[in-house]
Amino acid sequence: MKTRITFLFFFLMLNCSLLAQNGIVSGTLLDKDGTPLAGVSITVKGKNNGTQSDFDGNYSINCGVGDTLIFTYIGFSSKEIKVTAKMFNNSPTTEITKNTPVASIISNDYAEQLSKNKNLEFDIPDIGTSNKTFTLNQRYFNYSQIKKIDPSQDDIKIKIYAGDIHFEIGVDQKSSFQFVQQRNLPETQNLFAQGRANNGSSTWFGPETDEIFSYGPRLTNLEFDGQSYPFDVNGRLVGVGQGNGTTANAYDNPIFETGLNTYTTVNFHVASDKDQFKLNYANGNTKDLFNKSGNKTNHIDLGYVSKGDMLEWDASVQYHNSKIGNANINGHHNQIYFGQLITPPSFSNGQAFALDDGTQRSFSPQNFNNPYWLLKNNGNMVDYSFFKASLINDINFIDNLNIDTGITFSKQSQEMRFDLPFGTNGFENGYLSDKLIHTEEISFDFSASHWNIRVADGIYLAPYTSFNFTNSRLQYGLLEASAIQTLNTLSNEPKKSTVQLKNRVTFETDFGFDMWLTLQNNSFSSSVQGNEWFLPSAKLYVGLGNNIFDSDFINHLSLSGGFSKDVVDFPLFYDNLSHNSLQLDLEDSLTYTTNNDLFISDGLDFEMVEQFDFETKATFFNHQLDITVSYYNSLNKNSIFPFFGNNGWQLQNIGEIRNKGLEASIDFHLGRYYDSGFKVNTKIIFSKNRPIVENIYGNTLNRIPIAGFQTITKNLIIGQPVGTLVGNAFLRNENNAVVVGDDGFPLVDPELQILGNPVPDFNLGWSNTLSLGGFKLSFLLDYQRGGDIWNGTQNILNYFGASQESAQLRETTGFIFQGVDQQGNTNSIPVDFASVNSNTNENRWARYGFGGVAEEAISDGSYLNLKSISFSYKIKNGSKDSFFKEAVFGVFAKNIWTWTKTQGVNPYGTLYGNTSAQGLHFFNLPLASEIGANINIKI
Repeated sequence: MKTRITFLFFFLMLNCSLLAQNGIVSGTLLDKDGTPLAGVSITVKGKNNGTQSDFDGNYSINCGVGDTLIFTYIGFSSKEIKVTAKMFNNSPTTEITKNTPVASIISNDYAEQLSKNKNLEFDIPDIGTSNKTFTLNQRYFNYSQIKKIDPSQDDIKIKIYAGDIHFEIGVDQKSSFQFVQQRNLPETQNLFAQGRANNGSSTWFGPETDEIFSYGPRLTNLEFDGQSYPFDVNGRLVGVGQGNGTTANAYDNPIFETGLNTYTTVNFHVASDKDQFKLNYANGNTKDLFNKSGNKTNHIDLGYVSKGDMLEWDASVQYHNSKIGNANINGHHNQIYFGQLITPPSFSNGQAFALDDGTQRSFSPQNFNNPYWLLKNNGNMVDYSFFKASLINDINFIDNLNIDTGITFSKQSQEMRFDLPFGTNGFENGYLSDKLIHTEEISFDFSASHWNIRVADGIYLAPYTSFNFTNSRLQYGLLEASAIQTLNTLSNEPKKSTVQLKNRVTFETDFGFDMWLTLQNNSFSSSVQGNEWFLPSAKLYVGLGNNIFDSDFINHLSLSGGFSKDVVDFPLFYDNLSHNSLQLDLEDSLTYTTNNDLFISDGLDFEMVEQFDFETKATFFNHQLDITVSYYNSLNKNSIFPFFGNNGWQLQNIGEIRNKGLEASIDFHLGRYYDSGFKVNTKIIFSKNRPIVENIYGNTLNRIPIAGFQTITKNLIIGQPVGTLVGNAFLRNENNAVVVGDDGFPLVDPELQILGNPVPDFNLGWSNTLSLGGFKLSFLLDYQRGGDIWNGTQNILNYFGASQESAQLRETTGFIFQGVDQQGNTNSIPVDFASVNSNTNENRWARYGFGGVAEEAISDGSYLNLKSISFSYKIKNGSKDSFFKEAVFGVFAKNIWTWTKTQGVNPYGTLYGNTSAQGLHFFNLPLASEIGANINIKI
């Protein structure tokens, strides 16, 4: 047969002939000037049959139908091609086409196989997924040197930039506006003034009275008196007809402002056939939601790689620094948001945050903060720096034997400063905390692997072993002080050394289908937590390809399953701060700090993880549809959580948690990446999991709180989902009927109750990309069904009379709560929700206290979010005289549309930003939207 393949500048010319079920692959390798190239590798997988191109670039190799040819070549990752009869024809002639400076790969059979895509193991490699590829002589080829891949029905033309040394400069500029949409905020009222019921009427009480409620008269019934008044430039509020005729304002009090975020990266790469050098620099300036300060970052990444015949070494240095002003330490941003939302519509925060004498001006100066007092008077700051240097060697002095060594040193330092002035509610004497966490770590790595050891016909062995030694230490310091005195100083210097050994062997077969079995043992030793020498794992994989099915309907099917046992390498510093609020009542939240810091100790055993998983993948319709389904079942023993005992907070091995989960994905793609025509890639991912607490160590404990406040917590309870919500609830009788008191309002159970399950029913993600020529449109949808949340924000707003709910329902009269009285009879007592003839503290919402009844705040956490959408256009310039190679212009939006089952909650927010507090909403910052543009240019 004749199979003609011309490679411009390092591409292979194939000539295949078929004798019965055998054939010969032969060819000549030429550079762009027609000069032969030596050292290119073609091997038959699983056999001692391989060849290299000779001095003249010639080679030949025997192969048969069913064999797998391994092509290792410049510009492509090693690729395996299954030889089939369809790859041959009966043409008796052979032709070699002379190369030109911009030649093409021309092969009818080769192109036919690409277009038909009959073979799972073969497709044009995605050269953009790796920054380097190799030839048999261990030389580099930078994929960026490829100028253009231009496929047609019968040939593939590849153009590359000339020159032995290739360099590239890339600049990426992204600018965006960040803002908060009104639809993402809780509904607050703008009808009723600050005040309460007094002598049978709703009465305005001004800030000087320190009134906290917004159960005063309607704003339309009030006007200003026009007199000098430190809390409003328009004067005090009086009844209509008693002032200057200027109607009372309904102040909006917005606190969030649109901010401009910018991010710039510059990349410089130089590559030859042996060496690569890179220099990347990134600078970012992002604002917080208040547009008052933000995060300024700088990042530098240096790298140099040299490749020899037997030795490769890779050296890299990274440095990162970020400085954050108005930092969200100790829930500072939550407190600002809280102050804004509870402010009555009759008071303006923005007029001033301090009085003439320097004391705070707020709607209730002795109780709650003006949000601008917190924004403009704080000295909050986080200064973070990170440095990492590494040197990695890859030694290949024996065929199929790889030895890797490496040394890595890293250090990071973080200073967190929290500073509020005298007169701040919650910190009346002022408060300063200065926390420094400095860590250093050095690690040594060694690994050796050998592949393609023949055990028997069709069976091959690949052993692997590795060793890691890591030494790490931490320096911790904390200073707490008020404006009057030093309150506390703490220091700690934990350290540890770990050794990890891995020994693995993989058995691979070649019986017309892919099958491999991997057996591994992991050993782990810690100077703090002890030793675990036997941590086995095993995984079996079976893959059936086109040679089995020979069908356009189903192209590939694989099954895999495994079991593993391992340990969790616990960090020196426990950075999940969720436990810090557990000892607080909700009304004490203004005093919240995160200084109950915890560290590793020799009293902790390893957290053990045992997991079984199974996965199946199938490919259909000429590789246009991929379906994957996986199941896992894991058991975490000796799970580590904070526990409050006689000596305060300590880390302990608390119990055992089992997690069962199912994940499935459907990936449909129409058109190939190298085509310029219309292409579609759409992927749907489904997931659900069920984490259950199976055991809690210690017979006296029936639940372990892990996040929340005293009256509402997430918990570990035997037989219940992880994070089960527990809080105060209405009293119920044995028939689950609500018990109503003699005043007609439901009673509260003195015992805390299980209120909800925060684990969602399932999650669904849908990503979609449409492209045509240089145009590309992409979007990502994120959906969650179910999962209970505690909407404490709503309960608090109801308590203050600041919510839309309390405004709509406060004039409700004669309402009868469903339930029974304390004698078991059906309740028939009518009540008024907020009667002017009763004390405001006894109305429908305020009677249950600052946080209300947690049961009423349990709601559905379902949401649908358009997480991102982008549109871009790419220009590729093929002219050698052009200033740039490629330019991409794009616009994008993030979180531009969101639906939540519960109004005003951020579906991704957590209480004070802490890991274990997902689903607890207490003035968590709202979801921010972002709209921007970016430009990327490669020179």
